[in-house]
Amino acid sequence: MTGGENGVVLRVAFALFAKHVADPSARGCPIANAAVELTEKDHPARKGIEAHKAKLRARLAKMYTQMKARDPGLLADGLFLLMEGAQISIQILGARGPAAKVARAADVLIDAHLRAR
Repeated sequence: MTGGENGVVLRVAFALFAKHVADPSARGCPIANAAVELTEKDHPARKGIEAHKAKLRARLAKMYTQMKARDPGLLADGLFLLMEGAQISIQILGARGPAAKVARAADVLIDAHLRAR
């Protein structure tokens, strides 16, 4: 795929993600929720959680490298933080809080990285 096609795929993915976090029954990311409860760094489940999140971030960075984003690591981190933050903020501030704008924020970040190639 070209960068443009991948950009569209990213936008669609974040639009779907925005619908997911806006669902009134959404409780955020179950993996992140478990991490908050497991405060012992050596807990076996905590290590699995950390590995899962690191793998997700690495997959994002790899995809953005293939898209020839200007700074794939920064784009991966930015979009990863948007996903994590939206899932947390929906629980605190509800569907009308910052999570309501996650798809738009992702669009701006994607544009900034793909346009500047």
